[in-house]
Amino acid sequence: MSNVTRLLEGYHKTCGFYPSLEEGLIVLAEGSSECPDWRPHANIKDNLKDAYGEDLIYQPMGHPAHSFLLKSLGSDQSPGGDGDAADVELWSKNSIDETDQNTSRELESED
Repeated sequence: MSNVTRLLEGYHKTCGFYPSLEEGLIVLAEGSSECPDWRPHANIKDNLKDAYGEDLIYQPMGHPAHSFLLKSLGSDQSPGGDGDAADVELWSKNSIDETDQNTSRELESED
């Protein structure tokens, strides 16, 4: 998942936004009509699945996408779970920055 996240960040740096839900993660390997400057990485195609062989869940936020969530539902392919069945979620750097900024604003307003 970290390789996919790294390429999504590279896509964002090149294009100014993350891939749309319609284009999905496959644009990392095959190219994008929304961002012709993106140079696809065909070797990433095998990494678009989780450790259990299921497609990674990609959820872009906004249009154009300014952040994303990348997720695996774990071995049981159901939300929640413990151990191998636990969900794994990776948020884009922009999501983390936005959360930090919102938390800072909330703290400032409490003062």
